[in-house]
Amino acid sequence: MRIFEWNGTMLHAKTAVTDGRWARVGSTNLNISSWLGNCELDAVVENESFAREMEEMYLQDLTNATEIVLDAKQKVRAPGEPPHRHPMMTSVAERRTCGSRSCPYW
Repeated sequence: MRIFEWNGTMLHAKTAVTDGRWARVGSTNLNISSWLGNCELDAVVENESFAREMEEMYLQDLTNATEIVLDAKQKVRAPGEPPHRHPMMTSVAERRTCGSRSCPYW
């Protein structure tokens, strides 16, 4: 899992795309209050064309976001899992501007 912090103005909608064909847009948070108590509404669309457009918008949004990466001391991992041995990237821009070097994470 990777986490990005948006650097622009906030749009409060929650969106998700799964398997390139299922998309969700709405106001529901991932908690019991939103599911049972609040007046929230989501639209779920199962359509590959719509899901592709959502994915493209998300990737475009990443150009104005910063990836949150913990350093080796703060890294969370399962007990017994070996430390990951990959370069720590801090932004999408760094991955896109690796020039002639290999960009394994993009």
